[in-house]
Amino acid sequence: MLKRLLFSTLLNLGIIVSLYYAFIAYNKMEYGILAGAILLVIVLVYLKIKILQQVKNIKKQ
Repeated sequence: MLKRLLFSTLLNLGIIVSLYYAFIAYNKMEYGILAGAILLVIVLVYLKIKILQQVKNIKKQ
């Protein structure tokens, strides 16, 4: 459970940092970096949803 909590925290941090870089890239018109940051946010949100589903299933048992 501690491992999942730490992973969830790291995912949150990664999402926040990626959104920050996406914002900076948009302001500087660096669309390649913007696309990469948005793709990274999508992947991290997907992983966050999966980890939350695992924690929910553990709590049910």
